[in-house]
Amino acid sequence: TNHYWFDLNRDWLPLAHVESRNRVDFYHQWLPNVATDYHEMGTNATYFFEPTEPFGSENPLVPRRNYDELNNLFAQYYRDALDDIGSLYYTRESYDNSYPGYGSTYPDIQGGLGLLFEQASSRGHLQSTSTEDLSFAFTIRNQLRTSMATIQAAVENRQRLLEYQRWFFETALEKAKKSTVKGWVFDDWQDPTRMRAFLDLLRHHRIEAYRLAEDFTEGNKTWKAERAFVVPAAQKQWRMAMSFFEPRTNEDIPDSVFYDASAWTVALAFDLDYHRLRQLPKLGRPLTEDDVARPLVPVREAGYAWLIPWEDYAAPGALYFLLRNGVHVKTAFASFNSQTRLGKRNFGRGTLLVSVADQALSKKALHKLMQQAHEQHGVQI
Repeated sequence: TNHYWFDLNRDWLPLAHVESRNRVDFYHQWLPNVATDYHEMGTNATYFFEPTEPFGSENPLVPRRNYDELNNLFAQYYRDALDDIGSLYYTRESYDNSYPGYGSTYPDIQGGLGLLFEQASSRGHLQSTSTEDLSFAFTIRNQLRTSMATIQAAVENRQRLLEYQRWFFETALEKAKKSTVKGWVFDDWQDPTRMRAFLDLLRHHRIEAYRLAEDFTEGNKTWKAERAFVVPAAQKQWRMAMSFFEPRTNEDIPDSVFYDASAWTVALAFDLDYHRLRQLPKLGRPLTEDDVARPLVPVREAGYAWLIPWEDYAAPGALYFLLRNGVHVKTAFASFNSQTRLGKRNFGRGTLLVSVADQALSKKALHKLMQQAHEQHGVQI
């Protein structure tokens, strides 16, 4: 967890926290062949290592070689390491490998081998269990032994791991070329903040995206050049792109019971207006850091009030900032039209209103906070 008590082992995909964004950026600089994910579980359990439960708990985008070959190969090393010290353990009976936001699953979709370990917790230095007292030293010993076994397995199987990662990305391109889905096009600039947040996620996960070079029509919709973006399927991050755009189906989870997250299509989570492509349009310039940068502009002084559209992706964060700094904020219960400096405009229900009057702050201090809200959150004011 971090300062906010957020479980960062669910944040490898959404990257809601700065720790996760920095971690994933570092991960892609290295692109390790093996990544281990150590946890604790209930005190009366023993010790768990992969393979995980096989029934509907494996990600369909991860090659079977990962689960059937590499998982079982490394499990032999863990078995020997724990047998050597007489520790109890189990495997294949719980936990899952489906959600790509786990620290043990994200590597599986990056051509590596992600491995989960769960140790019965001593909850401190010593804990009573249903059989005997469990000490912190004992729990650390198990984790240390499997850590050393991981290093041994990786070194002794170095060539196999390197070959697997090359094969992983080669097969991604092959599968993408065979697929009827050639990519995804999207244009959601009615909420620029949300659009930039989605594009930023693509960048962090190293998913290639391009501006549309010329207007493109498919079905009953036309996508405009230089506004719309295209994510081509034929790229080494095909499996990650699939996780972003393609929804899960009932066939992906044949069992009625599952351990954790069962759906994670990022484009749907963002309520993004996107379309699957049966043919790839002409691509323009690639996605850059400039495309996700917040366009900061001076917030003008207001004679009566400032308005913040609630449909703006950053509005909740800006609201919290203002309330925390003692600003009184009102909200609209119905849509309305208002005259602005840019002309008459419609504002939807939920629109935030910060009046100049009826505030405990001076007009100058209030204006400064509105500027800070814009700069920190990128919200439209």
